[in-house]
Amino acid sequence: MLTLRFIVAVGASCLFRLAGAQSLADAPQCSTKCLFQAMSQPAFANQSQAELCVDQGFNNFVGGCVQQGCSVVESLVAFAALIPFIVLIQYMIPQGLGLDIWVLHDYQITTFLRYLLMVQTLYVFILSIVKASILLFFLRIFPDKKFRIAIWWTLAYDLFVGFIFIVFSFVQRQPTWLIWEGWRDKEPRGVILDLNKMGLSHGGMNIALDVWMLILPLTQLYKLNLKMKKKLGIIAMFSVGIFLTVVSVVRLRSLISFATSANATADARGTTIWSAIEICTGVVVACMPNARQIDAWNEFGVAASLPRPFARDAGGSELFGRQISANR
Repeated sequence: MLTLRFIVAVGASCLFRLAGAQSLADAPQCSTKCLFQAMSQPAFANQSQAELCVDQGFNNFVGGCVQQGCSVVESLVAFAALIPFIVLIQYMIPQGLGLDIWVLHDYQITTFLRYLLMVQTLYVFILSIVKASILLFFLRIFPDKKFRIAIWWTLAYDLFVGFIFIVFSFVQRQPTWLIWEGWRDKEPRGVILDLNKMGLSHGGMNIALDVWMLILPLTQLYKLNLKMKKKLGIIAMFSVGIFLTVVSVVRLRSLISFATSANATADARGTTIWSAIEICTGVVVACMPNARQIDAWNEFGVAASLPRPFARDAGGSELFGRQISANR
């Protein structure tokens, strides 16, 4: 369900200049600090507001400061949780992931179901944390009061859904040990929740949240003083998230089949693959707002260490191009 909202985060950094149209008192504190830091630089100190608005160097300085100094810890938390998620999937393979349950030993089935419970819980946790990181990123970028209230309510909803379904993961069978041992019983015992309804509910709620988190930043786009071509470019960047929406829908379909399956180890393969694609892609995209720092390091760190003919001047790679032309 890490869909359109994560691609939106990339575009959000491009919309930072919206803060200039608002009162600085309404702007996020972290963003305001970056603005004052930029205006104190000798290169921008004597420029008017109108000149600063169209100064690409000023925009790049402020954008880099926001991305570096206002980053959210939640992205790192999600990335850290991704590591055991992937490791557990690797451990599930020798325990029968993708194989028919009747060709496995009893201990393999039990171990597989234990790993599956942990993967399921981590999936819900990572999903919720990545969404939270994007929502908090929006709070650091957009100053509009009504928009920020909507973000806070959305964040509360996201965390509530994540918490509830993590609890459901552990109480789906009572007592809890029946989650991995209950398969031995000829007659089901204990308290059993409807896994089909749980999967549909969680999937539907998160897809709805995906769409909502796309709409939210788009409501701020019309306020920007940009040419239509640039606005369409930003919208197109948001629309790349449609791919992740498709992944979410496909995963939901495979989850429905898995929830009603009598061959859990075999039918878990599709759900596990699509869950891994969704989670991994979502974490990467959630970290993309800070990817510009990598480009800056490449330009000013690596390029500076290259021989003079290969270094870039202010116009990009033109110096290297002129060197080639001179040698012809």
